[in-house]
Formats: sequence, structure tokens, C-alpha cells
Amino acid sequence: MKILTAVLIILLTACVSNPTKTEPASYLKYINANSFDQRLSVAMEQETPEIEIGILSPFSSNNIPERLDNWLSAINENGGKVKPKPADGERIIESLKIILGNIYQDFTRYAPAKNYSVAELIYRRNESGEAMIEKIILKKR
Repeated sequence: MKILTAVLIILLTACVSNPTKTEPASYLKYINANSFDQRLSVAMEQETPEIEIGILSPFSSNNIPERLDNWLSAINENGGKVKPKPADGERIIESLKIILGNIYQDFTRYAPAKNYSVAELIYRRNESGEAMIEKIILKKR
């Protein structure tokens, strides 16, 4: 039993990834916290070609959280594009409106966004037909 337990512990710890600051972060889970901003800023500073942001609780395209809206605004203001894109199997929504809201200028935090030219908001409609953002993919210029 001790050998089996030791083997299980070794296998489980081998599956756990411990990213270091020098590893590019191509996948981030969105949480409404400063730590998310810091991780995204680091990923952008490392010039990660594509960054996927997983949305744990999908939100309406008309109710984008302020923290994400700030990043999308920074990309838009630096000549990038913020565009809706249907999830696989989802039909295209012609009239989807992205509300960017008030633009927050924090050059030290959002400056790396200037290197990303596209932010794709991957959505799927819910039962009532509202587009719910499932993930965001940022693409480097």
C-alpha cells in the first residue's frame, strides 16, 4: 500500500505544472483580481504570440467586466481591433455590440497591450439568445 501511495504521489506531482516567470503564459484563467492583470501584463511583455483567457463564468457581451474592458480598450486605443467571433458551431451574430465603456489610462499596466492587434471574444448564445463570452484570445501584432 505504501508503494502504491508513493507511486500515486509521484504521478500526481509530475502532472502539476509550476510555471516560472520566464515561461510564456499562453493560457490564463480570468479572475477579477490584480493578480490577473499582473499575469496578463507579464505574458504580453514576454511577447507571447497568442494568449487565451479562459472565462470561468461566461458574461454577456453587454456586461464585460471592467478589468477586461480596460485591457480591450488598451488594445483598441493602440490601433488593434476588438472583434466578436463565434465559438465553433455557433452562428455569426451580425449585430453584436461590444461596449467598451470608459477608457482607463494606466500606461504602466496596460502598455504591453500595444503589441497585441486582435482580441477575439469567443461567444455562444444561451437559451434566451444572448451572446455569452466563453473565452478571449489575444493575438500579437
